[in-house]
Amino acid sequence: FFDVSFRFLGCRPPLSAWAIVHGAASPVRSGPGPMSGDAAPAQGPATADPFDAPQFDPVEYFNRHFPDEQSLTQLDAFAADLQGRIQGTDTALVESVKTQSVLSARVGGDLQRSWEAMQVLLGRVTEIQQKADDSERMVNDICSDIRALDRGKRNLTLSIKSLERLQM
Repeated sequence: FFDVSFRFLGCRPPLSAWAIVHGAASPVRSGPGPMSGDAAPAQGPATADPFDAPQFDPVEYFNRHFPDEQSLTQLDAFAADLQGRIQGTDTALVESVKTQSVLSARVGGDLQRSWEAMQVLLGRVTEIQQKADDSERMVNDICSDIRALDRGKRNLTLSIKSLERLQM
């Protein structure tokens, strides 16, 4: 019936506070069909808000609210209601940004502590590896000493047997 655009009302296309907070793509008009974005619609809690519907069509929405010219007398109240919803969405967005900022600072601190713990762990692993290398060298030295003693024992045993044969 009426091709009322959001520019006529002086506001931007609606996007729910939940969709803004959870990173849904901004609505982009892709033709005469329903609203679509670059990404798949955000999966969120089911609401009765028509603006949250993935198949939201603003023209159909306005035609339903303003079926004839006489219903346009309610346009100012409707625009005020939409403006209130936009302000509510903006408030929710600001609160979400504040929360994200606080969480980002916490994540930064957690990341720094994790990095420090990782450096300590790396130091301990390096120390253990050095001790393992030292132990391996010690075992190799002991084994070479044992091999030398074993050769000496074998030589001594052969010498004793040779002397016993000569004596007989």
